[in-house]
Amino acid sequence: MKIVAIFLVVWSSVQAVSAALTGAEIAQIESEFGITLTANQIAELNAVVYPTLSASWRTDAYSRIEANRKANLDIQVVDMNGDPVEGASVSVRMKSNQFRFGGTFSAKDFNNVNNNLNMSTATYKQRLLSMFNAVGLNNGFKPRLTSLHQYVPGVLNWAAANDLPVRGHLLIWPGTGDIAAMDTPGAVSGDDYGQHLSEGWNSAYANGDVLGAVETYKASARTQADKDALEAEVDAEILNWVEQWNVYEWDVINETLSNRLLMDILGYDQMAEWFNIAENNKVSSDIKLLINEFQIISAMSEELTPGYYTDRRDRFMANIDQIIAEGGQIDRIGFQSRIKQEHRDPQLIYDRLVEWGNTYGKEMVGTEFEVKDIPVTQWKGYVYTDEERAQITEEMMTQYFSHPLVTGFFGWDTITDDVESLINYDGQPTLHGLVWYYLHRIRFNTDATLASSLNGQTAVRGYKGAYDITVSYGGQDTVSSLVHTNDQSIVIQLTSSVADDHDTGEVIDAWHYDALADNASLSQGISTGTVGGVSFNNTPLATIQHEAVRWQSDGVAGSIYRSVSLSSYASASSGRFQLAVDFLDADFSTSATLSNGVGRVNFGFRSDPTGARDDAYFRLVFVSGGGTNAHYRLDVRDEVSNNLIVGTFPGTTLNHLAVRALYDLDTNTFNVYYRHDGGAEVLAHSGSLVSDFALDQFRNVVQTYNGAANWAAGDRVFTDNLIVRKLNDPAPTPQSLYQDWIVQFSGLGSTHIEDNLRFYAVDADPSNPLDTGNQPLHQTLENAFEHIHYEWADAAARGLTYTVQTTDDLVEGVWVNQGMDWIGSGALDATFISVTNQLPTTGSNGFIRVNIEFTP
Repeated sequence: MKIVAIFLVVWSSVQAVSAALTGAEIAQIESEFGITLTANQIAELNAVVYPTLSASWRTDAYSRIEANRKANLDIQVVDMNGDPVEGASVSVRMKSNQFRFGGTFSAKDFNNVNNNLNMSTATYKQRLLSMFNAVGLNNGFKPRLTSLHQYVPGVLNWAAANDLPVRGHLLIWPGTGDIAAMDTPGAVSGDDYGQHLSEGWNSAYANGDVLGAVETYKASARTQADKDALEAEVDAEILNWVEQWNVYEWDVINETLSNRLLMDILGYDQMAEWFNIAENNKVSSDIKLLINEFQIISAMSEELTPGYYTDRRDRFMANIDQIIAEGGQIDRIGFQSRIKQEHRDPQLIYDRLVEWGNTYGKEMVGTEFEVKDIPVTQWKGYVYTDEERAQITEEMMTQYFSHPLVTGFFGWDTITDDVESLINYDGQPTLHGLVWYYLHRIRFNTDATLASSLNGQTAVRGYKGAYDITVSYGGQDTVSSLVHTNDQSIVIQLTSSVADDHDTGEVIDAWHYDALADNASLSQGISTGTVGGVSFNNTPLATIQHEAVRWQSDGVAGSIYRSVSLSSYASASSGRFQLAVDFLDADFSTSATLSNGVGRVNFGFRSDPTGARDDAYFRLVFVSGGGTNAHYRLDVRDEVSNNLIVGTFPGTTLNHLAVRALYDLDTNTFNVYYRHDGGAEVLAHSGSLVSDFALDQFRNVVQTYNGAANWAAGDRVFTDNLIVRKLNDPAPTPQSLYQDWIVQFSGLGSTHIEDNLRFYAVDADPSNPLDTGNQPLHQTLENAFEHIHYEWADAAARGLTYTVQTTDDLVEGVWVNQGMDWIGSGALDATFISVTNQLPTTGSNGFIRVNIEFTP
């Protein structure tokens, strides 16, 4: 057979436009916060998360994110016997990103102690769960603020119940000022020096008085013993605090550049000692220890304040170097990341992260992000617009997430009525709060619907984190949990067997998009199969996403019509062929609001030997139902060119719909089956093909703005596992074997088995009385009557049962299978065997017969 690979693609002219929020994304945000976004809010959010002109820094950042924050996950679905399962629905849902998109909040507001909330505490807690996958308290973990300690256990219990890690801020804030400030005449304790030190206030969890110990030292002779007494008070406070709270990381020391009083008195070697106290007494060995400082990564630019960053960098590095040199256990470096006084260049932020990462090779955390206004009457004053604050949020989150050593990025004081907050006290997100949610929960999240293909395989390149994977097949769900941190392969085994599933046959061409990166072009998907090598040309309506094809209207391009010749069996006119595809999911939320919203995705074959253009296809159709009755249809094109509705699925979204069409070119039949959302397979259409139908064209049609289609921009359908097979010849059945036999004879009054069984059993011609077939033989021996009859060699496959029976009375006797001796059997020819039995002749007369039964 000649092998061909010819491509013909026709599509309308297009105009490039920028990406936009999808209807599904808008619906998710509105559902999460119980709001309806205005057109202006949507436009403002879209402008930030889909900027018209994307700078080079952002392109570079997303390349790093793809490389550093994702990993390949290969999944194989097998049945209880270990056999591959094709066509299973595989849902891959991220529960939590490995990266900590965290936020701090007020312990009092958590319980609405001061009645600040204009929402319920339940809503307040839900907002925390919506926005963050890790949390912290802005003041509750400070040993000095004893009035807040009573709320900490409740916060920790709630967080644990919701699988929400908690970070601790802080163990020691070493006090403002230095010895000179302390000794200045008239200096006020806790104001001119010693701010942030504990003052003897008591709670059930702490009663430290480091500031009191400083005052005792100040009034003393300042001997080594006096220093030792102060040191003991500090060490005891750190020890008491670190051994009580099970957090996942601690800010051991906070702001050493401006809070250096204790180091000035006791010596800077105490910093390493504080880290070692924390390391040796922390609740869990998994807890990481940090040193935390402000205005380092987020320091003002050289243009605004020359030398500001380098001075703070050098002094902070000197402190870190000393701690490391003296054996202090620093696991991570915390950068408060507060932005004020100007809009920093995003590239500057990343360059500084690179500098620190290269210098220490340690993990880093953005600990206290907010975009803070400084009144213009003050030094370097600057007031941000809402749009600027949102842009900076997007830039900072993206750059921090893109650096492989950064483990988390925390918003500071995230729920208040201040302009810096992500959520207001009424529970409504600010513009930059919406940006935070979008990046965390939508853009940097993996939520993929897949389908197992050849050998039960499917795959996704997903963000690293914790997942639930649900495999649905035959109405049964199998749920697995997975922590995904590196490239890996897993096998999910079902509890049922698929041994009786449909024939799979020979793969001619299979298009699946495993290992292709997001936004790859359609032409990069090249078919595999007995020959393979076929690809589709590119179109603006299709890109690769989650290793599947995303068909998405851009609001401009019309429709595409494409046909390709198969890599083998092109123009086949005999045999049985199957075309299958997985519609992984679809979302037409925007089209659903239109009175005439319609979109179509079509797959099938055309027979066109003389220009007849006879089509046999299936298509997924979305219909808005006048804007009030949105639903999907599965249509089938029959042999007289009617589009028949064979399945209906209500709603604006559609879960996995697996469709396969069986083309039997020998019997001219056309059957279409579907399996929805992992349920049982349904025979949706059983019809005919036109006479002499041939596989002249394999066609794919996507209609967006023609043929009455009106597919709104952003709405999309995902497809995968487009597979064409040449099926094996069907296994013979008793009925088919009988039909193969009876068609030899013409002029029969009846072809029914019940009218012809006596002829069929012995291979006699029912139309010719002279052809008696293989009739039984018999002979009389000395003491026995020998009987020989003939059976089809494949009698069991034909549903035929031959039973030798005897009786002693033809009128009233009962026929039984007994009293005979089986002698043996042997081949008569290639199709029949002979069977010999003997009946003893002693006693009375008897009768013998062969009873023949047919079981379909």
